[in-house]
Amino acid sequence: MDLSSLIPHFCLGCGRPIKKGFLCSNCWQRLSFYDNHQGKCLYCQKPSVDNLTHHFCHAKLALEGGLVLYNYDPVVGRIIRYLKYNLLEKGEKIFRYLIELWWQNNSSPLIKYWQENDFCLQPVPLSSSRRLWRGFNQAEVLAQLLAQKLKLPLVNYFQRTKTTLPRLRLSLSERKKAVQNSYQATRPSLEGKNLLLIDDVLTTGSTFRELAKVAKRRKASQVWYLALSSKPRRRG
Repeated sequence: MDLSSLIPHFCLGCGRPIKKGFLCSNCWQRLSFYDNHQGKCLYCQKPSVDNLTHHFCHAKLALEGGLVLYNYDPVVGRIIRYLKYNLLEKGEKIFRYLIELWWQNNSSPLIKYWQENDFCLQPVPLSSSRRLWRGFNQAEVLAQLLAQKLKLPLVNYFQRTKTTLPRLRLSLSERKKAVQNSYQATRPSLEGKNLLLIDDVLTTGSTFRELAKVAKRRKASQVWYLALSSKPRRRG
């Protein structure tokens, strides 16, 4: 893929001037893929291959599990923050490249499972005010690219009904409280639907868990997640 047209002309990872692309050679080497074989259950945080929800954690409204592409290291973190808050027009090309890079170097049985079981991709929705301020939903951009890659449909079955303060510095308990009752389904029934939730950053998993509750209350069959990156969560 030709990166010569990508802007800006400085490395998004460290800020050093570069002639083309979006990362310098040092920051390319610092990118690290998330090891899903050493994943964790989003409910008890104990080890779990492919981040599967343990059977003893799997309540009626729980997620099934999920997939993460990158570790939220300093390089990936700066890329995501820059694209999210600077409204970079060519952010879609950067996300596409990161997705392609992961696909060339990794594999997961979940990919085939989702394709064979008619999953729909659902981006984590933004509130209308935040979407208006940013001009786009970053999770939706990711979901569109992943839908093309997986050859699966993109849907919009949820809306955010509550605007919350940025959760960057919130503890686990504060994040849980912040997303409670923040989403609602846009259709009366999701019976038989298999959903794959998409977001750029996974921290505590509170958003994915809350959306899974809403979906399964509407009779969705399975709810999984796919995140571009995973960030170590804060305790508390």
